[in-house]
Amino acid sequence: MAAYWSRLGLPFIEEAFEWNAADTPQDWQAVSGWHQRVGQSRTIHAASADEEAEAHAAFHALAKTAPHLTDYLAHHLPSYEKLRRRALKPG
Repeated sequence: MAAYWSRLGLPFIEEAFEWNAADTPQDWQAVSGWHQRVGQSRTIHAASADEEAEAHAAFHALAKTAPHLTDYLAHHLPSYEKLRRRALKPG
């Protein structure tokens, strides 16, 4: 985040990485597990291999009941991968 803020010309502010889990909006209940983990954390970090595998399994299970999600993924994934390749590197 410091590299991103620097690129934007903003000073790094440590307090920007503190949040209150009680402030989670009501309409975020569909992703409550993710928000619970974020609310209990104190850092931003990459997903672990287990977390990635869990997310993939959950997506594919959901896609069995909502097949159009697979089309959404196929449509959006190339753009996401392009952004990922251009991501700022720390340091």
